[in-house]
Amino acid sequence: MLVVLLGTMAWGLGFVAADRVGMLALGLGAALFASGAAVLLKGGFLGDRAMATMHGDGRLLAARLQSILAAGLGLKLVTVTLGVLWLRSQQMKFELVTTFAVAFAAAALVCQVTVAGILWRALSRRAGPVGDLMASQSVSTLSAKLQSPSRPS
Repeated sequence: MLVVLLGTMAWGLGFVAADRVGMLALGLGAALFASGAAVLLKGGFLGDRAMATMHGDGRLLAARLQSILAAGLGLKLVTVTLGVLWLRSQQMKFELVTTFAVAFAAAALVCQVTVAGILWRALSRRAGPVGDLMASQSVSTLSAKLQSPSRPS
């Protein structure tokens, strides 16, 4: 909704020429499609079954999140590349192609920030037991190091 609102504001304020509104809409639509597909790709990440397989391992959680975010970025790059190549094959003017690409990039950025915020909120809600487990492991590791005799260097 935010992407459509920002695109409408850009058009309403005169930042987009009348003959380029179609490319603006196409760029916004392609970004929403790619971001929606990326969200579906990330959908299973926060499920109870997926979280249970990590057993509170922060490194595994971070690695999995990073790989899924990278896959989403790759999906967006493929989408914008195919869109630009298709537009160029249709002999579109450079100005129209750049309008599409800039609209896509702006919309994809807004969508990425929104998804990152949603993931952050979802992970922070679930971080209670994981964070407590990691904190208790850190305290026990620290106390074990303090109790063991130190070796001279």
